[in-house]
Amino acid sequence: MTAPAIRSERPLGRSRFGPLEFAFWLPTGFLLFLGIGAVMRHLPPAIPLAYPAGSLLSGVFYARDKTKAQRGDWRTPEFVLHLLDLAGGWPGGLIAQSVYRHKNRKLSFQTIYWLCAAGHLIAWGWIFVVVPAEADFFRFAGRVASAVAAFAR
Repeated sequence: MTAPAIRSERPLGRSRFGPLEFAFWLPTGFLLFLGIGAVMRHLPPAIPLAYPAGSLLSGVFYARDKTKAQRGDWRTPEFVLHLLDLAGGWPGGLIAQSVYRHKNRKLSFQTIYWLCAAGHLIAWGWIFVVVPAEADFFRFAGRVASAVAAFAR
């Protein structure tokens, strides 16, 4: 009689979706979506360029917070991480959560994080459907503001 197989732990950096696939494919797909929008001149090129910059900043803050947590030092307040995610750093936040295995089990944090990410995804989907194409940043911002005002009425 053979002993039952022991279920091994997942290797570091793996999730049930594969080797961090979900954490990389969602942000990559989102950035490609915005990049295609810029190439098609539906939105200003500054927008898809701003997300990687915000993501890098968010990722650095997550990494620093993880290091501080391991040392027992004074931590970055969660609202700062959420503000960075809300300001456009959510793709980098998702990648950093997976790479550093940080803040990915705390339900209250994850709830707010995913509300921020979903807000971006829904807002850009709405913008692509409702707002006419415009490559100039200031005219684009004006069109978005007009669409939001019309929606709010």
